[in-house]
Amino acid sequence: MADQSPLAATLGELDTWVIEQSPAALCVCRAPHGEIIRYNALAVRLWGRTPGPGERLTGAWRTRPADG
Repeated sequence: MADQSPLAATLGELDTWVIEQSPAALCVCRAPHGEIIRYNALAVRLWGRTPGPGERLTGAWRTRPADG
């Protein structure tokens, strides 16, 4: 964003770095609709794919039968 303050930009970069360095799969979603706005490589590995722009975290794309 062109009108973003230097502090906001730095905090955004720091957030991205912290999320990527996590030993757990992480994603950040925008409320109230669940649009995925940040995620790390472990989350992509868990999902088996990279989410598309504007995609929501609903879990509906992947289901498991009750018997495993």
